Amino acid sequence: MPSAPWPLIEISVAAVSDDNRSNLRSALLELVAETPGLDFSTDSTTGQFIFKAGTESSLGAALERLRAGPIAFETGQLQVAYRERLTRRREIDFLHKRVIKGDKGQFARVKLRFEPSEPGVGNVFNAKIPEAILPRGYVDGIERGVASVLAAGVVAGCPVIEVTAELIDGAYHEIDSSPLAFEIAARAAFREALHGSSVLAEPIMAVEIAVPERSAARVISDLQGRRGLIQDRSVRSDATIITATVPLAEMLGFGSRLQSVAGDEACFSMAFSHYAPVPSLDLDPPPVIAALRA
Repeated sequence: MPSAPWPLIEISVAAVSDDNRSNLRSALLELVAETPGLDFSTDSTTGQFIFKAGTESSLGAALERLRAGPIAFETGQLQVAYRERLTRRREIDFLHKRVIKGDKGQFARVKLRFEPSEPGVGNVFNAKIPEAILPRGYVDGIERGVASVLAAGVVAGCPVIEVTAELIDGAYHEIDSSPLAFEIAARAAFREALHGSSVLAEPIMAVEIAVPERSAARVISDLQGRRGLIQDRSVRSDATIITATVPLAEMLGFGSRLQSVAGDEACFSMAFSHYAPVPSLDLDPPPVIAALRA
C-alpha cells in the first residue's frame, strides 16, 4: 500500500484576536517541528493558516494541544486534500504578444505538450529543444510558469498532480522577449490545456474494520452509503473483518459512527490507496464535495 504523498486532512485556523496572529503562527510552527506528519501553510488568497495532518485523529490531537495553550483561536470545517488531474494529452501552441508602451513590448511563443504521467511518477517538466531555438533563461521562465499552475489548477484551485509537460518548440524576439514573457505564455498555455480536460480528484482509503458478526450488515450498509466499495468479508477469531475502499471525505467522523452502530468491540484502520475523480456534479454530489465547489 503506498504511503500518502502529503498530509490528507486539513483545517483552517484563525486567532480570535488579530493581535495574537503572530503568536498563533509560532505555536503552529512549533507543533509541526515537534510532531512528525503535521504541516502548516498560509493560504495565498485568504491569508488563513492551514493546519494539516495525515489522519483525522492526529489532527484532532494536535488541535487539543493547541487549545491547552494561552491563544484563543477558531477553526473551520475539516477538509481533505483534493487535487486536480489532467485526463488526456493536450498540445498547446501559445503566443503571448503585448505592446506595453512606445516601442517596448512582450513577446513569447511556446509549444507545450501536456499528458498524464504514469502513476507514482509525479509531475515532470522536460525541455529537449536546443538553446539555439530558446535560450536557457527563457526555458527557465517557462518552467516557472508551468510550476505556478501546478500549485493551483482550474477546476477548484487545488494543486495539479501526475502531469508531464514537455516543451517541444518556441520562438523569441531579440528585443521584446524576456523570461517573464515566457513565464506568462507557459502559464496561459497550461491553463488552456487544463480547461475541459482536467478533473477534481479525491483521496481513496483502504479501510479494514473488525466488528462483531451481529453488526456486520449494518456496518457494510453504512460504508456503502459513504460511497464505499466492499472488497472482502471474512471471519478472524471472534470478529468479522470487512475490507473496503472509501473516499476519505466520507470517512470523516466514521469512528464515532462505528461505535454507535457496533459498540466498543469494533475498531478500524485505514491507509491511503490512491486518488480518483470525484463524482460528476451533475449526479447529486456528496455534501463535502458540493461545499468545496460552491
